[in-house]
Amino acid sequence: MQRWWAVYAAIPGTGKIITLATFYMQKNNPQTSKWLRTLTRYLILAWMLTMRTTCRPLRNKYPTLESMQRAGFLLKHEAEILALDEEKNHKWSLRVVNWALILVRQARDEGYFDNPSDATRLLDPIVAFKKSCSIVLKYQITAIPLSFVQAVTLTVQIFGLVSLMGKQFVDFPTKLLVIDCYLPILPAMQYLAYLSWLKLGEVAVNPFGEDDDDFDIIGLFENHVELAGDLLKLFELDQNNPVKESLEQMNFTLFKLDEKMDQKPEIPSEALSTSEEIPFMESNPLPQMSLPLLECGFFYRGTAE
Repeated sequence: MQRWWAVYAAIPGTGKIITLATFYMQKNNPQTSKWLRTLTRYLILAWMLTMRTTCRPLRNKYPTLESMQRAGFLLKHEAEILALDEEKNHKWSLRVVNWALILVRQARDEGYFDNPSDATRLLDPIVAFKKSCSIVLKYQITAIPLSFVQAVTLTVQIFGLVSLMGKQFVDFPTKLLVIDCYLPILPAMQYLAYLSWLKLGEVAVNPFGEDDDDFDIIGLFENHVELAGDLLKLFELDQNNPVKESLEQMNFTLFKLDEKMDQKPEIPSEALSTSEEIPFMESNPLPQMSLPLLECGFFYRGTAE
C-alpha cells in the first residue's frame, strides 16, 4: 500500500504551472499568447511521455513520435530531435521539461513578464514538475521482480491448501457444528484474508496496467488537456471582461448589498460644535512634583558658573 500511495502521489500535475503563467505574463503583448501555448504544450507533452513509459494503454494510444505529431502534441523538428536519442526514450520527458525551462528564460530576457522576479516564481513549480516525472520514471525502472511476485503467490496458495486439508477435525462426534467436519471455517477465513492481501499487492505492483482497479491514466491525461485549454482561455477573459459591469449591477443579483451598508454614518451636530472649548491643561492638570525629587537632582536644571 505504501508503494501504491507513493506512486499515486508522484504523478505530476500541470494546472498550477499554467495558472501561474497566465497571471504572470503581460496581457498586452501579442507574443505572450504564443509563448503561453507553447509552454502548455511542452508540459502536456512531458506528462504524456512520462506516463507513456509506465502505462501500457497510453503507450498503445501513442506508440510512436509520429502519432504524437499527428495528435498535435509534437512538431516535426522536435520529433527529429527526440528521435536522435531513441535508445534513451525514457528520458524524453525530462528533455521536454528542459525546453520549458529554456522557454521561461527566453521570456524573461524578452520582457514577457510583468515583473522579472515572476520568472523565478514560475521556475519553482516547473522544477517540482520535473522532479515528479523523475520519481515516476524511477518506479518504472526499479520495478518489483516477477520472481518475487510468483514466490509470494505460490506461498499463499500452498498455505491455503495445506491449511484446509491439515486443520480438519478427525473426531466427528465431539464437534458441535456439522459443517466443521467438511470445511474448517477459521482456516478458510484466514486463507481468504491472505488471498485478499495478495490480490491487493498484485494491484500495487503495477498500478498503471489495464485492469479495472488500475489508474485511469488515459482519462487523467484527457483531463489535463481539457484543463489546460480552459486555463488558456483566461487571456480571452481579459479582452471581454465582465467584472466591471458586474460590480455596477451587483444589486440586481442574489447577493446584493444591504441598503444600510451604502448609507454613510451620520455624525451628531453636537459633536461638530466648537462653541464650547475646554482647554487641555484645565481639563488634565499636571500633578505637582514633590520636593524630594527636586532635591535629589531629578528634573533639576543647574546654572552654569
